Amino acid sequence: MKLGELAAMVDTTVQPGRARPLKQKFCEMPFTGVGVRDVLRYLDMRTVNDPFTYIVTPNVDHVVRNWRDKGELVEIYEDAELSLCDSRIVSLIGRFSGVSLPVVTGSDLTAILLEYTIDPQERITIIGGSAEVVAKLARRYGLRDIRHHNPPMGFIRDPAAVMEAAQFVERNPSRFVFLAVGSPQQEILARAIKHRGQATGIGLCVGASLLFLTGNLQRAPLWMQRAKLEWLHRLAQEPRRMWRRYLYDAPKILRIAADHQREQRVLVSVIVPTDRHEELLPRLIERCGAQTGFNADAIEIVFVDYSAEGSARAIVERHATRSRVRIRYLHSRGIGMVRARNLAATEAKGEFLAFITECTLPTPSWLEAMLKVHRIYDADVVLGPVEPVFETEPASYGSHYRRAFAYRSDATTGTALEPRRPLQFTGGGSFVPFATRNAMMLKANYAAMSSAGSDDSVFLARLLRSGKRLVWCAEATVEEQIPAGQLRPMVLLRRVFRQSQLTAGTAMADPPSYGDLLGWIGIGLLQTAAGSARALLWPISRERGMSGLHSLAAGLGKLAFLGGSHARKPVPAVIVEPPAPQPDPVAAPGKETVILETFKSGPSRVSRRWWRRRAPTAA
Repeated sequence: MKLGELAAMVDTTVQPGRARPLKQKFCEMPFTGVGVRDVLRYLDMRTVNDPFTYIVTPNVDHVVRNWRDKGELVEIYEDAELSLCDSRIVSLIGRFSGVSLPVVTGSDLTAILLEYTIDPQERITIIGGSAEVVAKLARRYGLRDIRHHNPPMGFIRDPAAVMEAAQFVERNPSRFVFLAVGSPQQEILARAIKHRGQATGIGLCVGASLLFLTGNLQRAPLWMQRAKLEWLHRLAQEPRRMWRRYLYDAPKILRIAADHQREQRVLVSVIVPTDRHEELLPRLIERCGAQTGFNADAIEIVFVDYSAEGSARAIVERHATRSRVRIRYLHSRGIGMVRARNLAATEAKGEFLAFITECTLPTPSWLEAMLKVHRIYDADVVLGPVEPVFETEPASYGSHYRRAFAYRSDATTGTALEPRRPLQFTGGGSFVPFATRNAMMLKANYAAMSSAGSDDSVFLARLLRSGKRLVWCAEATVEEQIPAGQLRPMVLLRRVFRQSQLTAGTAMADPPSYGDLLGWIGIGLLQTAAGSARALLWPISRERGMSGLHSLAAGLGKLAFLGGSHARKPVPAVIVEPPAPQPDPVAAPGKETVILETFKSGPSRVSRRWWRRRAPTAA
């Protein structure tokens, strides 16, 4: 039986719960990019009663084995709480590839825990190692309560022996469980224990670390570790056992890294439609480039400029050479924001599409939080809040402006959202119509919107009714910059009208819900009547008068529901014909050249298209 088949015997259903730190793949192996201080801080918070999970420490041998076995066991590393880089060689290769992989070796982590974290009176559980090794360990660190089980050689191929080891851990609950039966046996066992769901504590897959601590094996001197020659010391100690690992298998890491560099793909494309607000773009580029949990090549920003003159081109190109992420620019005349966004989504290279507006600034963990929710809660679309930040505080009607420009939900992170229904004042629904002002989804899920050209709320309502999951992420906040020119009563009332129109119009999304539509029409009539009466108080009290106009605009928007239910015309087909490669002296080394793509589209077909590069300016 193959090891991959043994691993598959375990039920791998992942239950929603606390988010694990986001992993990034390097050389086809997932790594958690955290240092030893963060790991110790996390372990210090663990208690003996916490549900069992485990930590893996992949090194060169793990990476090469995973590549050779075509990823048979990669899900075990994905399912680990932390996957820490145990190899200075892998970390060095990652640095040359633009991937930050802090080194946290299993041997160092085990030594620190036994020396400083674990109390001598505290119970620990050890799976593997001889009774002699355990006795030496107890004497060195003064440990009083060690529960030890040493499974037979080759136990991982015997389901009964695996079950016996798992049940031993369950019968002896400890805060720390040291799994020292060699790789990949210890990783397979850790996952089996976790998915039985009956054990507590945290498993540490530490390999030969206990042998180093007891003196049965000598670890390389510190200077050899720093010189990344620990492998040579290990080879000299055990040449007959280690020659194949270090002289035949290990060099393959260079080939794997080269393949990774060639095949590295964009994970997230950030779509930003823009129209004459280029002064806000530099800060947006800076914020997107500062996203945590990603290497530089995992993110691209796709600006689609639908202004007539392409006003954002110069600023985007100027900042592209200084940004750590890829930046692309598209210019399309004569189309609105929805069709411009569809065009950008079509041209995007990312597996995921993230949508924000040109006036928003994301928090540093914005994309990381979105992807965590997508992975943990099996979301098709992830939505996040938008908080307005005013250039100048409103002199009057401040609460009305904040309510109109904000995008919030009363739901907690991980809640599956539903469209707001008539008379629903609290619960899972959003307070405003669903929108892609702050959203992430798989590019495949966006295809329907690209073909139908629907407004956001109609598109998302259709996704919901087709069985897709829309999930809220309260931590993925973006701030929308509101210029002083937007703080005018007419702008406010137009915005309220449009939001209410979309709220009622989503009831007509395919398949339509006529009961909801009648409910919204009834509410619209009541709001129109009440708002009209209250608006008459304007000469007496401006605040009460504005509340009345606010209700009136909301009521009229619901009565004009047809304007919020129709689908826009589809985007004309655009065929991209790449030019011959040319050297670009403006582009930074190792960064994709910024291609300025200009499309001119008519109502039914593309009348003209060309590619254009900005000529380098003379020195």
